[in-house]
Amino acid sequence: EPLLSGAPQGFVLVHHRDLGQLIERYEAEQPQPGGEVDAPQAQHADHGEDRAHEEMLAAMPARVEPMPDLTSVDHWVVESPAGATMFEGCSERAKAEVLFQKGDVLVLPEPPDLQVIGARCWLRLVVGTRAFRGALPLSLPARDGYIAVVDEGVHCVRESGLVVRGVVLRTLTGFGEPWVVDHEQVVVRSAPSTSARAMGILSKGDVLGVQRIRGEWVELVRDASVRMKVRTGYTAFYGINEVRAVKMEPVRCGDRLKYDSFSIAAEQAGSATELWMMVRHPELGQLLRKCQDWRGDLGGRCVIAEDRRRMYSEVVALCHKRIFEDNLESLWEGDRTKLPTARCLEAKLFDSATTIIHATVEGQFAGGAIVKDVRVRAHAGESGVNVGMATAQQSHTSPGTMAIGYVDSCAAEEGLHAGSAIWQVVSSMRFVCVACHPILLPSTLGFWHARGMRRYDPSNRHDCEEFTAAILMRTQGTVKCELADLHKALPPSKLPLMVWIPKGIGELDTDPHQDYYFQPDCPEDESAPAMY
Repeated sequence: EPLLSGAPQGFVLVHHRDLGQLIERYEAEQPQPGGEVDAPQAQHADHGEDRAHEEMLAAMPARVEPMPDLTSVDHWVVESPAGATMFEGCSERAKAEVLFQKGDVLVLPEPPDLQVIGARCWLRLVVGTRAFRGALPLSLPARDGYIAVVDEGVHCVRESGLVVRGVVLRTLTGFGEPWVVDHEQVVVRSAPSTSARAMGILSKGDVLGVQRIRGEWVELVRDASVRMKVRTGYTAFYGINEVRAVKMEPVRCGDRLKYDSFSIAAEQAGSATELWMMVRHPELGQLLRKCQDWRGDLGGRCVIAEDRRRMYSEVVALCHKRIFEDNLESLWEGDRTKLPTARCLEAKLFDSATTIIHATVEGQFAGGAIVKDVRVRAHAGESGVNVGMATAQQSHTSPGTMAIGYVDSCAAEEGLHAGSAIWQVVSSMRFVCVACHPILLPSTLGFWHARGMRRYDPSNRHDCEEFTAAILMRTQGTVKCELADLHKALPPSKLPLMVWIPKGIGELDTDPHQDYYFQPDCPEDESAPAMY
């Protein structure tokens, strides 16, 4: 009953590290050989109870292990208000072992073992798992058990957001549109106002990455770096916003293995600090200017904190090696002059619509991707499950754009299985669908096919109609997009076009009114923020 209710056990400290011994085990006096007992009352009336008491004392641990420091230890937390139950097997019909309450903490002795059965994802609590309620330990059975961490799409138990082990995906913006500082020093502020908080400065000649223009101000990309003052002056580069990181866990789904995240997002939407700089001062004149015909790279005067520069460089180098260098003979007939240089890949980071994904496995760099947010011409109209191709041609007349994810480059180290985890992040981004132009290798084509992508030929009428119908279904009838418009918006390529379009029910976000589904055209207005 105590186990089923999850009630904590009681403990008494035996030895204090400063005060010394606090209590000691009581030993009943034994008669000396040949001695006599003065009175019968001195004997214990019930030797059975005495032995049971001594056995209980002997079974008690000499030291109670306290709750570990949760800021440095991977752990799981019960999130459901109704609590969660540890079962003897992966089924609610199995014997219930322990009932956990909301807020209870589970510390596993080894990497988590997760598997999906039906609508539930089960976590195995192996022998050695420790459980805590507040600072008090909970008693667990001396055998393995199972707890449903996800039930019907609802997270009942969450993993901590620590990224100290396992497969970790870090996501950061590209460098941004390059601008250069023309004044001796220009302050970086948290809002487009001279009274806003100063976040750092940039010096004359520094190259910064811009996301959008707003009147006489520019907003830097989310993961931009600034100069901070140290003893020698404003010489150190720092990133104001933390790089977003998420831990992915392998999950068994029958005979397949997929990656998913069970942790609470470290950053909620809108919590990042905005970074703004004035372009032209009414008295000082021009402070910043846009770099024309930019042909630079991540070196030179680009202001980038070292951790971000390293992630950019690792992703670019691996993508160039795995996509081009490793396939020089099979795809380019050994002609190195046909290969793009690593600098050509690096140039893709210099716009405001690029996202970099950087993957590590047990701290070792394992893969990465360069993903573009492409705005594709589309038309909106009345929604509804009965909207079809014929009616959409008449009813969907409001012009605008929708967000398409384009995987420009993606590569992973062999044997570390980071590709599936990278795809999980890409497929969770705010896109209506995801497209790519894969190289013509059976393993590469097989990977994208296994992710649910299919080939679309813009010159094929059936493919065009199927694409438009799939987008209508994805957006629940609200948005119509033509395959020709997608083809036109993507970078030109002789490679086949492959597209992944989620069904819209049970995948990603099912709300058809999200801004990435459709953004209506409007007259240019610099005071209105651009969507990236």
